[in-house]
Amino acid sequence: MKTNFKSKLVFIRGILFLLVLTFGISVSSAQTVSAPKDSLNNGITGSEWRSRGLILGGHVFKYAYGELGYYSSVIKKDRGVPTLAASTSYGLEFSYFDKLVVAPKIQKRLYTYLMNMSLSALCYTDVNSGYALKIRPELGFGLWNLNISYGYNVGVFKKGILPVNTHVVSVRYYLNLNKKHLSDFSSHGVMDKN
Repeated sequence: MKTNFKSKLVFIRGILFLLVLTFGISVSSAQTVSAPKDSLNNGITGSEWRSRGLILGGHVFKYAYGELGYYSSVIKKDRGVPTLAASTSYGLEFSYFDKLVVAPKIQKRLYTYLMNMSLSALCYTDVNSGYALKIRPELGFGLWNLNISYGYNVGVFKKGILPVNTHVVSVRYYLNLNKKHLSDFSSHGVMDKN
C-alpha cells in the first residue's frame, strides 16, 4: 500500500515538474513577441504593452492570508481589447495566528480574454522552525485589474506544522504603476529616450 502511494506521489511530482517547465517556456516565448504601435494611418489593429506595478490580494479558505507583491506583464490587445497576457510576479503572502507566518512566492500567470491560469512556488515559514514548500496551480477569471481564482496547494517539502490552506480562493488587485508600449523599448528592454 505504501509503495503504491509513493509511486503515485513521484508520478504527480513529475507531472508538476513538466507543467512548470512547459508553462515557463510558453510564458517566456509569449513575452518575446513584439508588435508595432497602433496607428490609424497604417491599418494595424493590435498592439502590445508592458505593464508593471503592485499586487494587493487576499487568500481564504480555512485560513486567511494577505498578499503584497510586484508584477511585470506583457499584454497583447486586439482592437483595444486585451486578448492575451503573460505575467511574472514576486511577492509575499502573510498571516498572523499564534505567530507570524510568511510565504515568499514566485508566480507565472497567463491570461486569455477573461480566463487566467497560473503556477506559483511558495515557501511558508514561521521564521523560527517550521516551513512548508508548496506548488500552487490556479485557475480563475478577471476583468481589468481585478482577478479571482481558485488554487490548490501541493506539498513538496514540510517541517513542522503550519496553518496552510490546501484549497485557496484568491482575490487580487493589480495596481498599475508603469504602462508602456513595447515599441518604446529597445531590443534590450531599455526605454528609448526619443
